[in-house]
Amino acid sequence: MKKIINNKVYNSDTAKLIGARRCDDPSLSVYGFTEEKLYQKKTGEYFLLGVGGPDGKYASHNRRGWTAESARIVPVQYDEARDWAEAVLPPEEYAQHFGELAIDENRTEWMTISVPASIARRIRIEAQRTGSTISGTIAQKFA
Repeated sequence: MKKIINNKVYNSDTAKLIGARRCDDPSLSVYGFTEEKLYQKKTGEYFLLGVGGPDGKYASHNRRGWTAESARIVPVQYDEARDWAEAVLPPEEYAQHFGELAIDENRTEWMTISVPASIARRIRIEAQRTGSTISGTIAQKFA
């Protein structure tokens, strides 16, 4: 498929296919399928080629409100392409196109947990004994 959008040419025949996914939404009937393919142009720009059934995400609508199966090209920014690929591609394929996923071991993450009262009491006592926080005590225990 070839389309000009904002004075730029997007052509799925000449762009590099990064990955694809098909989603069938059973709540929308057999016509609710959506297929997306992520492409990268030679210029480095990304776009999605979306195809959808009459009840799908890419369906076209006419003046009477009827829908039909349709295909559409949607330009996406680098971050959107990377997020799409992270959700869809296996890690090896993702790494081929976007590099290895960096894991920041020093970042913090909020957690809500439920532990027996006896364990919670032991953690609080240990935190008080060492002058640390509860989070610091748990992190030190598992570091």
